[in-house]
Amino acid sequence: MIRLFRSMRLGCVLLTLAALWFALGMALADIWGYRWPLKQLNQLPLSQWQSILQHNLALLAWLVSLVVIFVLLGLSTLVCSYHSLWPLWKRRKLRHRHFLLLPIHLLTLLIFACHGLDILWAHQPQHQTLKAGESVQFEGHTVTLNHIDYRNDLNLIRQDQDGHSRAGRITRRSLDQFDPTRNWATFTVSHDQSGQRLQGRAGFLSPLVFGHRRLTVTDFFVPYAAADSALSVKLTLTNNPLSGWFIGCYLALLAALIGQIVHRILFSSSSEQVRC
Repeated sequence: MIRLFRSMRLGCVLLTLAALWFALGMALADIWGYRWPLKQLNQLPLSQWQSILQHNLALLAWLVSLVVIFVLLGLSTLVCSYHSLWPLWKRRKLRHRHFLLLPIHLLTLLIFACHGLDILWAHQPQHQTLKAGESVQFEGHTVTLNHIDYRNDLNLIRQDQDGHSRAGRITRRSLDQFDPTRNWATFTVSHDQSGQRLQGRAGFLSPLVFGHRRLTVTDFFVPYAAADSALSVKLTLTNNPLSGWFIGCYLALLAALIGQIVHRILFSSSSEQVRC
């Protein structure tokens, strides 16, 4: 069993299978009509997933299979690290072409663990729709939307009876339909106990950050049959204390990958091989 999990062939198979499984998930969303359940899962904490998955068995099977694939990939990475790469570090075989694969493996495992903790513990998003002057409570803070500065054509984001607009989803709009650098919303965040206030603006892919909390504008729209003055924003409020770890792990992984490339150029020897 250990020999199986330390096999590079198994690792390559699991990586390929993971990519194919993500592609299958995209097909479930775009072809077989599971986009809305998937979106709900992304917006809800893990404790509330059961009510959605029990009515979408195909989605449940896909999700369980995906978890199994990544658990096996994690085990394969761990076994490979311990049996094949750790001895190289212990012997300080600096010239071995696989010397820097150990930190890459360990950082990958750490990123897997952070993603798991994010789903189990920190994934508690709150989705809101606000107009100028409206407020919402979020984890001991009052978030108030002060002003919306929208420079593109409002008619393109006016919703119909079904909640759709001519411009479609924000991620598929052209720059003529929506320019992220010209459209912003200004917020005031007040701490309910201390009274401390923070004012800043947020736009698409430009969140307003306060502590571990993050306010992200996900769309602008005008409600159906409403005047232009009813312009509103959709926003997502999250509290993720792991965000710093995520950024640090990914930056460290990038540095390790670059280090591995440089190491192979300087020290690689075709006669040195390792089974992994």
